[in-house]
Amino acid sequence: MRIQPIVASVVGVVDETHWGQVLVLPHAYGALEVERLGGDALAHGIRILSHLSRLLSHPITSLAGAEAIVKEVSQQDVVSLLLLVPVGSVVYLVLSGTGSVYLKRGSDLSLLMGSAGSMSGEVQEGDTVLLATRGLVREVAKEKLSTIFDHLSPREAAEKLTLLLHEHAGTAGAASLIFQVEKLVAVEEESLDSALPRSGQALHEREMGEVMAEMGAVAQPTIPTSRRPFFTKVRSFRPHHLSRVRAKLRRPSGLPSGSPKRAILVAIVLFLFVGSIVVGLVRQAGNTKTRAVLAAMSEAQKQFEEGMALVSLNTLKGRERLVVAKATLEPFLKTTSLRSKEGKNLSALYTQITDAITQSLAVTRSEPQLFYDVSLLKKGAMVSALALEEDTLAMGDAAGRTIYALGISSKNGQVIAGGESFAGSVLVGIQGDTVYVFTENGIHAVLAREKTTRQAVIKNDDQWGTIASFTAFAGNLYLLDSGKNRIWKYVATESGFTDRREYLNPDTLPDFTKSTSMAINGSIIVGTSDGKILRFTQGKEASFTPQGVEPALGNNLIVYASDESDTVYVLEPDKKRIVVLDADGIYRAQYVWEGNVTPSQFVVSVAAKKILLLADGKIYSLDLK
Repeated sequence: MRIQPIVASVVGVVDETHWGQVLVLPHAYGALEVERLGGDALAHGIRILSHLSRLLSHPITSLAGAEAIVKEVSQQDVVSLLLLVPVGSVVYLVLSGTGSVYLKRGSDLSLLMGSAGSMSGEVQEGDTVLLATRGLVREVAKEKLSTIFDHLSPREAAEKLTLLLHEHAGTAGAASLIFQVEKLVAVEEESLDSALPRSGQALHEREMGEVMAEMGAVAQPTIPTSRRPFFTKVRSFRPHHLSRVRAKLRRPSGLPSGSPKRAILVAIVLFLFVGSIVVGLVRQAGNTKTRAVLAAMSEAQKQFEEGMALVSLNTLKGRERLVVAKATLEPFLKTTSLRSKEGKNLSALYTQITDAITQSLAVTRSEPQLFYDVSLLKKGAMVSALALEEDTLAMGDAAGRTIYALGISSKNGQVIAGGESFAGSVLVGIQGDTVYVFTENGIHAVLAREKTTRQAVIKNDDQWGTIASFTAFAGNLYLLDSGKNRIWKYVATESGFTDRREYLNPDTLPDFTKSTSMAINGSIIVGTSDGKILRFTQGKEASFTPQGVEPALGNNLIVYASDESDTVYVLEPDKKRIVVLDADGIYRAQYVWEGNVTPSQFVVSVAAKKILLLADGKIYSLDLK
């Protein structure tokens, strides 16, 4: 007997540290959950799943064999690994880590395993086995499972459980596999007559029949099909020794002992016999490989369809499912001939999935165009700092000790201030019609329309360390001090600005020594040279974790945000791209180019639909989609 199953998979959300997936192969099924506190859980989980798939590429014939595979794959980051191997009408179950195995028989749902271990037993038609990883066990109680499995088919139950996981917090990495025994199918006895040529006529028909009977016993050990209580101990079945077959190859009658003809005939028969076995093994290996490829394609196709359906509702979750579909096929691309029918279909599906991932990533590829050269206003001028307020771009030229203003829509530029008082490192911020300029002499206020300067509205403070970034927001001024690891705030009043205040709470002690930039959209966002994005709200640090960025963000991150929207833009100069994230860090889009433009700063005008890049003292632009 063999099991004809109906299989359905349940996969919850994933994040940088949690990942889960199900395994569906011709000879084995499973569920895996990974927790990797150092991040990169997706790539790590895929490596584990690929290794497990390779180990299970051949049929498992014993519970000990299943246990050995699970032991080899299990490691510190694997919090749940459940394996189900059907052999005849018996299933082997192995659980490593935290998880549960349930059996639904009739109207009863029973817990078979709730801790690490293994067991085996015979199933009946209609039985349903549920493999649940830690994340699902935590959030979905047995009573809830009972109601779900009471009236729903495996696929309907899987859809219901998937929705539950996506609705509940704390289920990242959860996965589950539903295995229902649809039928128990009788396996027909395969005759080896077709495998052996009929040239051995010197053997008596009776003796050949006995040989074939013995060979049948060797090649096809059967598992008893009598009904037993579920998960009784399963016997091991050992093939008869090959010597019993050889014993049947007696001397044919009519041939004298030691006859050369007899020796030749026996040699030919043995050669053909061994050859037929080799051919059969090669054919079996090929069929096993083909079944594995087809199973992987079937699973990837399902994941692809699920991902495409999710993309329009939740781009991140849809893309995650597409990435899993891609990873499901990748191990087989290296081992399958692309000239074969299976190889061509495999390659076509893989291309379809990768194209869908690219499309879901919303990647815009275009080269930055020169937007404005400030040397048109002053010979040799080069922009070293910039800030944006509505349609006005404020630009500082540290070397030229000059401040410029540029209307984005009109491209009308003008010099609004300059002189010795602007000497030193220049940072600029803008609020309304006023451009604030941070210099070694303090912070000056430049009225752009009048082209007048109010000197040192905030005097140089000996409590400042190293001011790495400076911006204006809601009338107030904010200074990021990388030397003191503080953010200084100056509140606007009718008569000027208050004295220096600390924006951060006393118990908030961040490390700003590697900060590159600061932006404000209600919260303060800080980029760093070691690949971190820090967020602070009302003086307290609030976590900000980019999710769904492909490829992942690297080092030297420069951030931009404004009160125009809740979007956070991240510039990676080395990778020549700008990544767009929402307020929660969820990936939205990215802009990529290949030319020689390497920006040091940037701003974004949603109204003008422009990304303005500062590179080599000039302003370049990308169209905002």
